Amino acid sequence: GRVAMLATLGWAVQSNGGGVIPFPLESGLAPLSAKPLEANAQLWGMASGMGFLQIILTCGVIELVTEATGTHYMSAGGDGYIDIFGYSKSGEDLTELQTQELKNGRLAMIGIASFFSACLVPDSVPGYPWPV
Repeated sequence: GRVAMLATLGWAVQSNGGGVIPFPLESGLAPLSAKPLEANAQLWGMASGMGFLQIILTCGVIELVTEATGTHYMSAGGDGYIDIFGYSKSGEDLTELQTQELKNGRLAMIGIASFFSACLVPDSVPGYPWPV
C-alpha cells in the first residue's frame, strides 16, 4: 500500500511539472520529462540501471534489518505490526490506524493502476489527462 501511495504521489508531481531537479542527460543538465514513463526511461539510461540497483539494494537492507529485529511480525507471537522505532500502539488505536492504512493503500493502488493504464492505452481513463 505504501509503495502505491508513493508511486501515485510521484506520478502526480512529475505529471504536473514538479520534477525540476536537473539531471545529466544526453543534452547536458536538464530536468526530466513531465511524462512519468519517459522520465523513467531517461533515468534508466543515465547510468545503465545502477541507480535502480542502488534502490533495490537499499530496500533489501531495510528488509533485512526489519526481519532481524526479533519476533517476526507475522508469527504467532507477533501482532502484524513492524515497530522498528519502538512506538508501540495497541488496542482500538492500532486497529483504527491499520484500517485507515489499508483503505488508503487500496485507493492508491487503484490510482497508480489508472495512471499507468491511461498512459499505455489512450482514452482508457475518463478525464485523464486533466486540463491544466
